[in-house]
Amino acid sequence: MSTRPLGLVSLAVFVIIIAVALIFRAVGVVTTTEEVLSLIVAFSGVWTMILGGIRTKFPGEYERGALSTFGWGFLLTAIGVSWFLYIRFPSTFTPLLVAAVILIAVAILAVIAAVRIRQKQSS
Repeated sequence: MSTRPLGLVSLAVFVIIIAVALIFRAVGVVTTTEEVLSLIVAFSGVWTMILGGIRTKFPGEYERGALSTFGWGFLLTAIGVSWFLYIRFPSTFTPLLVAAVILIAVAILAVIAAVRIRQKQSS
């Protein structure tokens, strides 16, 4: 069991993310509910990447690895940003381009994981 209170911090950060997205909607920065949802997904991905960095510094014994946590955060961010751009610029950012961006994100994660495995094998 983890001795760090990251669960409560993550809940607080998620509430802040929702509040910021709703403020963006109220002020007129974003105009639709779908844009609000995509921003929540993207910002949650950024927080998950930050958690991956925290796990690098303080790894837990029975927890998911830092690279895995960072990878999920990176993927969530890529999905959220692609979704936001697809909603905001539908004529330019087509579904095919959304799929390409997500595939590029997965490929980047695969390269990072392969390099990391290679480094572990050589040491």
